[in-house]
Amino acid sequence: MKKQLLIIPFIIFLFILLTFFYLLTMERNPSELPSNLLDKKIPKFETESLLKNERFISSKEFGKEKILVNFFATWCQPCRAEHAYIKSFSKEKGIRIIGINYKDNPKKAVEWLRKLGNPYSDVPVDKNGRIAIDWGVYGIPETFVINSNGIITQAVEPDEILKNQKQELRARDISKNIRCMVCQNQSIDESNAPLAKDLRILIREKIKEGKNNDEIYEFLTDRYGDFILLNPPFKLNTLVLWFFPFIFFGIGIFIIFFHNKKSKQN
Repeated sequence: MKKQLLIIPFIIFLFILLTFFYLLTMERNPSELPSNLLDKKIPKFETESLLKNERFISSKEFGKEKILVNFFATWCQPCRAEHAYIKSFSKEKGIRIIGINYKDNPKKAVEWLRKLGNPYSDVPVDKNGRIAIDWGVYGIPETFVINSNGIITQAVEPDEILKNQKQELRARDISKNIRCMVCQNQSIDESNAPLAKDLRILIREKIKEGKNNDEIYEFLTDRYGDFILLNPPFKLNTLVLWFFPFIFFGIGIFIIFFHNKKSKQN
């Protein structure tokens, strides 16, 4: 019975260690927002149209083409900042954009679109926020990608995504190798920290400028040192980064061994 009890601390330690490595290696992308509706049919709804003298019926609008759905409001300051990115997507062929005006003043919304430009093919009105709840919106602005079958495929932040797919994949690959200086045990591709987002955007700007991967890594290490790399070069000053997991494991084994030895003596 005593031997069975002695193995409990080892099981607990092993569980903590596996959890640590899982959190360290699991893939997350903050430009993709969590949503329980991913890969599901869009919620059906019917409401007034802000700009057209007719009802907006979702079943008639979705399921024919790829559509970007953007929840926005005039009182939402981030919506104003994101509007420029939404407008740039409206120029892409094969993408239609529908803006859902969330709990807003209709007159102000019309004027807002007149001043900033209207990238939307239609603007259904969400007076009481019920449509947003049905879509599982966390907070505006929030944007969803709907495929031609009416399935929600992504919930995204448009300001972080490059329209050129090859460039976007390069940016993702680089971001996965850059340490979040706030979280430290995550890459900036996984972190929701404001600094991580700033670095992701900066990397995309460098790619658009024509910088290669080595030049981008050099730019970042010149400012933050080798610590910003999740896989830093093997140098004297980076030995701790390389051997810390093994040191942590060794300390855990020593604690368990010492605990077992002490239990046997008692």
